[in-house]
Amino acid sequence: MPLSFPMPLFFPIPRTVVLAFVFLSLAIMESPLAHAQTSGVELKSSLPFARARFVVAPRIFLPHSPDRSFIGPGTFAFENGDVMMAAPWGRPPTNFEQLAATHPVPPYYRSRDGGRTWESMGRIRMEWKMPGMISDGGISFLRLQDGRLALLTHRHVAGLHGGGLPAIAFSHDDGETWSPAQIVGEPEGVWYVMNDRLRQMRRGRLLVPAARRIQGTSGYIEGDRTVALCFFSDDGGLTWKRSRLPASRDDLRGMAEPAVAEVGGGRLLMLARTGSGSLFASESIDGGDSWSQPRPTSLISACSSLTLNTLPDGRLIVFYNHVEPLARGAFFPRTPLCYAVSSDEGKSWGPPVIIDDDGVAAKDRQNIYPSAAFTAEGMVLVWSSHQADPRGSFAGQYNPRIGGGKCAVLAYPDPPSRPSTEAWKPATSGVLRILPLGDSITRGSYLLKYQDGPYAGQLMGIASPEGGGYRKPLQDRLRRAGIPFDFVGELNYYAHGTAGRAAPGFDPHHQGLAGFSNRKILDGGVVPTPKDVLAALGRTTVSVRGIRDVLESYRPDIVLLMSGANRFDADSRDVLVRTIGEQSHAILLVATLTPQTAPRAGWEGVAEYNRSLRSLVAARRAAGQRVALVDVHAALSKEDLLPDGVHPNLAAMEKIAEAWFRAIADYLGQGAPSHP
Repeated sequence: MPLSFPMPLFFPIPRTVVLAFVFLSLAIMESPLAHAQTSGVELKSSLPFARARFVVAPRIFLPHSPDRSFIGPGTFAFENGDVMMAAPWGRPPTNFEQLAATHPVPPYYRSRDGGRTWESMGRIRMEWKMPGMISDGGISFLRLQDGRLALLTHRHVAGLHGGGLPAIAFSHDDGETWSPAQIVGEPEGVWYVMNDRLRQMRRGRLLVPAARRIQGTSGYIEGDRTVALCFFSDDGGLTWKRSRLPASRDDLRGMAEPAVAEVGGGRLLMLARTGSGSLFASESIDGGDSWSQPRPTSLISACSSLTLNTLPDGRLIVFYNHVEPLARGAFFPRTPLCYAVSSDEGKSWGPPVIIDDDGVAAKDRQNIYPSAAFTAEGMVLVWSSHQADPRGSFAGQYNPRIGGGKCAVLAYPDPPSRPSTEAWKPATSGVLRILPLGDSITRGSYLLKYQDGPYAGQLMGIASPEGGGYRKPLQDRLRRAGIPFDFVGELNYYAHGTAGRAAPGFDPHHQGLAGFSNRKILDGGVVPTPKDVLAALGRTTVSVRGIRDVLESYRPDIVLLMSGANRFDADSRDVLVRTIGEQSHAILLVATLTPQTAPRAGWEGVAEYNRSLRSLVAARRAAGQRVALVDVHAALSKEDLLPDGVHPNLAAMEKIAEAWFRAIADYLGQGAPSHP
């Protein structure tokens, strides 16, 4: 296949080294991987993850050379399908700080066939009159709203631990020539800006996510400990400000190498690598001026590279190394290279999809710093491959005989699956598998008394010897209507009055997780459980799994979701509802919150929570999810509550059961007779 590539060797190199480089290049060009261009290729992997579908399979298209290491590429797709790519000088064996005066600007490349072959276009035509050079870090290209093309690059400045303020330039002729490079922000210091980072908000603001080394961390290596923030410009890059409140956390690596994307309502999502075993997320509601306390994500990773993009269909996609780190704070392993997709603005992420798992078994490869360009054919992805030390050090990673720039064209991720619109039928021979899901109201309040305070001695539970909460009266109604059922869930203790006695025929299984917020229902954890129940079970604690595993294990036909009374966490509720729809074909019946009153703290938040719940259910129904709202709140009053101001009394449990029953009967098409 034609391949116009190897970049010119700018430095005097012994003849034997040149010959070795040529033979290495020929060997790579003639390898089967370099020729793989089969449409719909799916490479095999031993890992338990799905694999990406390739339009053009991965291959090395630009080997490392003895004088430079390929790393941190930036890509850009033109309207005609051409793709431009440039990468910093990398971190070669040579001391590039000595060469910065003569070689600050690297070459760039162009593909005219969708990423299959690449042609060297010579050096980037950009004047560089500032200390440092384009080395390490990464390069970004971005088409601005005013039509210009922007180039953002990391700066390697002598004495600044491989860092420096980034630089930016602009082109009016699609990259043929560039304005003189200008420094972004202030003050000069140890800053890190990686590849594919430059973004422009819908309102026009330019964003440069960067990590700043915290003072006094000279004892750390490779990136040190950093805080994450943004430089931003509202005048097209003429002047820059930076975040007042960075994203910061008390972690061995802090928030390193951040990337950002705009989501709904002008909000920003930031992802960063950490030393805590996963990527962490932070949000900004003021255009990047301040950032929330970072939170962990499901994106397992060592302190390794990531790239965050927005797909053409609006979903988010992150490219990263999904692998457990060797130890806390470790930078390795750095393979496999994977992607994950979020359909809910980064609140949750789908499972990892493998792109490149070269070196997984031996832990002797790095597949890092990917850049994506989106074309009509697919995602043109360019990344760097290096040798790795299985012990987790950086020794030997710049071996020029191993690795280089890799390229592939990936098919776009499949859109979120929609439930079938065919008539619904129970999955198990007409027996409804019902998952009662929620908090202590689903469990049924246990019979206890207040120990102190103004309600000392009063009951805070329900003295019901027959069964847990609304579940017993709901089962009575289902039996009378002749509807066969099987209640499912991880818990099977009764959580009701006297000594755990239950009425004959009561099905005790449920997923009523006392004290759990929506977030905890998503993730699972230890369930607060009365001591007598623990003693009866012969256990010291009771733990449950996250909702995805619960749905996979029990495969319910109907989910009865009543949650949110703990913390009113609407964002996590939205993720929970979407997750149930994406992970299960069950009918989801979602209850509004029951009324609350004093002394329950925060009881005033019920109305807003229920209002947003109605909007959510309407939106999910429009998207094709089998979901319906059950207005339990309207069926109750504050007189139906126990003295704690939150838990329903016995009469209220009958009303809740009636509301659930009518909703189930409506879905079954049987109608709902009145039950006293």
